[in-house]
Amino acid sequence: MYTAATSIVAAAVEKDRQSQGNLTSLTIATALQLAMIVGTIFGVGLGGSSRFFVNVLLGNSVNDAALISAATNYVKIRALGMPAAVLIGTAQSACLGMKDNRSPLVVMIAAALVNLIGDIILVSSLGSAGAAWATVMSQYAALIMFIKWLNAKPLNFNTNEKGSSATRGILYGHFKVSDLFKMPQPQSTGIAQKFWEYVVPVTTTAIGRISGYVAMSHVVCFFGTADMAAQQILLAFFLCFVPMCDSLNLTAQSFVPGIHELSANVGNRSKLMKQTVENFLKAGTVFGFVMALIASCMPFASRVCTRDPAVIASVASCTPSLAIYCALSGVVCAGEGLLLAQKDLKFLKNSFSIFFFAVPFFLLRLKKSVLDGVQQVGLKSAWGIFAGYQVIRSAMWILRVRQLLIRDET
Repeated sequence: MYTAATSIVAAAVEKDRQSQGNLTSLTIATALQLAMIVGTIFGVGLGGSSRFFVNVLLGNSVNDAALISAATNYVKIRALGMPAAVLIGTAQSACLGMKDNRSPLVVMIAAALVNLIGDIILVSSLGSAGAAWATVMSQYAALIMFIKWLNAKPLNFNTNEKGSSATRGILYGHFKVSDLFKMPQPQSTGIAQKFWEYVVPVTTTAIGRISGYVAMSHVVCFFGTADMAAQQILLAFFLCFVPMCDSLNLTAQSFVPGIHELSANVGNRSKLMKQTVENFLKAGTVFGFVMALIASCMPFASRVCTRDPAVIASVASCTPSLAIYCALSGVVCAGEGLLLAQKDLKFLKNSFSIFFFAVPFFLLRLKKSVLDGVQQVGLKSAWGIFAGYQVIRSAMWILRVRQLLIRDET
């Protein structure tokens, strides 16, 4: 939903700019209605299957009934927020498609404050369940703020405007809250079909990307205590810094679809596309270099989190692989964003279909080695697999982007 919303709304904005129509408003309204359907389906599915997936993730290494019960309860509560999560993600993506990064930032900061207050009030009395309820509350708070902003009376709406001045009131007179619970209108059939084009390829891409992380979490449960502790430190860094590179992915999806709409002058479009691709790859290289420098400090930073020499040594052993992964993250995110923006969905679907099986396959071989008593296998081996995966992915993305440029020029 998020990928499709960004790309389709960005293309709609360019069409409205040329024809002075209201395709953008209709596209965003349709996206929100589809998001409500998707969020509800996933919320019901996640809540109903929570215990099954918690058991699958933990495997046979953990038989603590209290832990499993707490985790299951946490997931069930978070599942209640799934409709809001999909809706705010779609609204945020739509804003990015209109070159507005300010409105989502303001909304998400406000939601984070709601989450923080909820944590302070609820965690002390409800524990992990309180943390889950605080997050759900913040998600619905963000949804309310987004709907109010998009439905507000526009100050001076102009389809040629960009940023928050254009997104404020974009749905004014075109959408009501009750419309969230309705199916898209007949005139939106073509727009809904555009979203459908993204379902299988992008879902396959997302599942293929996440399968490696899920497999890694499962396999690490079979390593020693020091490696499991080190993994938490590495993940804390990973989840804090690496997602910053995703901004390149989202930015590419915001800007590149508009370039594709410049079909009147193919020569200029090809030249502009080539320059855009080069700029994104350069930015990705800079992002990666900075991330690699930060990652190289992990052996020293880990001492803030632990005094255990074995844990510190485990973190240090994984640092080279983590640095390689980070060094290529910018290029990978930029390349993936460029491919998504150009709707090269079949290539991404096929690539991540392979990764879906390949990465877990190699990680699960580590689990087998541990169960067979091999002593040299540990967290370092797992991050080595991830570094290799990142190298292969970056090479594939760069080659494919170059191939699309050549095809566009001819």
